[in-house]
Amino acid sequence: MWPPLLEQRKGEAAHIIAQESAKPVRAALEETNRTIQTCKFSSEEAKRIHGKMLC
Repeated sequence: MWPPLLEQRKGEAAHIIAQESAKPVRAALEETNRTIQTCKFSSEEAKRIHGKMLC
């Protein structure tokens, strides 16, 4: 799930995380929100990658 889809379904994702890890739903929702922010940040940073790539 990419962030726009994850944002739309974050409640569902939080419930899944809560069930799988025995966390409270509130903690799982915080984790979901943090994941969304990390994905957004990473995708923006990827636009600024410059330099050499070794393949």
